[in-house]
Amino acid sequence: MKKILVVDDELSVRITVRKILEYEGFEVSEAEDADVAWNKIKKSKPDLILLDVMMPGTTVKVFIENIKKNLALKSIKIILLTAVMGAKMALSKEKNIVAVVGKPFTKEELLYAVHKVCR
Repeated sequence: MKKILVVDDELSVRITVRKILEYEGFEVSEAEDADVAWNKIKKSKPDLILLDVMMPGTTVKVFIENIKKNLALKSIKIILLTAVMGAKMALSKEKNIVAVVGKPFTKEELLYAVHKVCR
């Protein structure tokens, strides 16, 4: 079973994403900020992170750089969740980012991006 970490400060987004992904058979954990996310990443090393661009605690660019610097974590794939479309273009070139999903998103858009990574 693939493990997915959803990092978003909006509880409603985390709950929605969790329900969609658990129904599809994924093991899902949640984090509301960078600190909680780091603790969960170190403990469970998810296969995929769904990462809100506007994340409390650090910038998304620093968060991604920290993942890339850590040998044990650098293979983790990231899908950005964002309502900031300018960030989409600027960040989509980062190595670990495999997709960018705009907010608001549909169930189908989310699942399409996740299934591309977690086949």
